[in-house]
Amino acid sequence: PLDKFIAYNRLNPEASDFLRSQPEDLQNQLMAQGDITSHDALKELQNRIADSLRAQDLEEEEEYEQPGGADVEVDEWQAKLEHFASANSLDQECIDTFYGQERWIQEALLDAPPSATRITNKVLLMRIQRIIKAEEVRQAEIAEEEALREAEEEEARDNAQQLAENWAYGEPPGGQEPEGQKTRSGNRSPSPCTLFIQDNNLDDECLKLLKAQTPDVQQEVMKEGRVSGRNPNKVFTSRVRRFLRR
Repeated sequence: PLDKFIAYNRLNPEASDFLRSQPEDLQNQLMAQGDITSHDALKELQNRIADSLRAQDLEEEEEYEQPGGADVEVDEWQAKLEHFASANSLDQECIDTFYGQERWIQEALLDAPPSATRITNKVLLMRIQRIIKAEEVRQAEIAEEEALREAEEEEARDNAQQLAENWAYGEPPGGQEPEGQKTRSGNRSPSPCTLFIQDNNLDDECLKLLKAQTPDVQQEVMKEGRVSGRNPNKVFTSRVRRFLRR
């Protein structure tokens, strides 16, 4: 299944190696989330892992609310912290710094590769700063991608609305017919865009988005073939967005 997933999603070597390096249960969780839809496969895999970890934290918080579950969980987590401190021979200053961090920072420190040298308080603080900075960068990238997605969707809606207005006044964009060629009965057959959307069972929003593009973009999008995945509408939107970035 792993090789099939990598081949089907055309993962580059960096993303493939990253996925193969994960534990088998985590690999299965990542693949169960469906096809890769981003142009940056490595970043999407990393985001999926972060989302999985957050989901696990929520489950743990729910367990804390169960009678008798909190003490057991706290004891297990405390044991992990103590093991880390002991294994790295942390002095009391380092231990105080380590214990004073938020849990997600502690988890990142626990998951880091073992240090070849002794961890001093200065080294520990540098690691914590790198972890916080990396998370800030990741959150900024997520916010930027979300803002770009919203802007693209708004532009697509505006284009679709303008397109509908043009058709209402008998002015198809680019001088092209709004639908396919006339049949012998005088009716108009579905356009290639409409047929493509119907064949892939996509919704009306996808049809509006496709028709709002230039003929060249429409052709490139349809030439890629069938739309698949757990959420075909989302996959199709990502495909159009990818061509618009070129």
